[in-house]
Amino acid sequence: GKIIGHRPCTRRIRLRWEIEKSPNPHVEELFDTYVVLVAPKNGGKGLFFGRALNSIKPDAALIRRWVGYCESHGDLCKSQTNRKLLSKAFFGVIDVTEMCLTKLPENKRYIALSYTWGRGGHHFKTDEKNVRDLLKPGGLRKLEIMMPKTIKDTIDLVRDLGERYLWIDSICIIQGSD
Repeated sequence: GKIIGHRPCTRRIRLRWEIEKSPNPHVEELFDTYVVLVAPKNGGKGLFFGRALNSIKPDAALIRRWVGYCESHGDLCKSQTNRKLLSKAFFGVIDVTEMCLTKLPENKRYIALSYTWGRGGHHFKTDEKNVRDLLKPGGLRKLEIMMPKTIKDTIDLVRDLGERYLWIDSICIIQGSD
């Protein structure tokens, strides 16, 4: 987006509530919310990235243009943090080409899926019982029938974007382990 000072700015607004815990168990916690500015329906030009969708299938070409726009900023949009790992922990991702869990190769980028599991969670996850199978090439393909549609659609989108690595918490973190 536009540069203000030395920092890029986005077209989304983060809303955060700080409320005291209610003694009423029927009052739900308020989570952070983002408001995204959307381009006008009349096709007006501008730098707004949000769009109303006419189809459930995302437009991979449009998303690739957005990524290209960010990449054109050079170092302005790159993280300013020290990229050295604090530990030698395994950072696992899904390789959507080999359909397995793998360690993220050094200096490779990945796509992350952020979504809500729902009230009951979901049953497709990595645990200590299945992690070895999921590390084998094709290991995720064997369990594809159990995957929620959100995950299947995201894997397809990552492929359509020409990317290879995907991080999804339920799969890339061994659930129930330290």
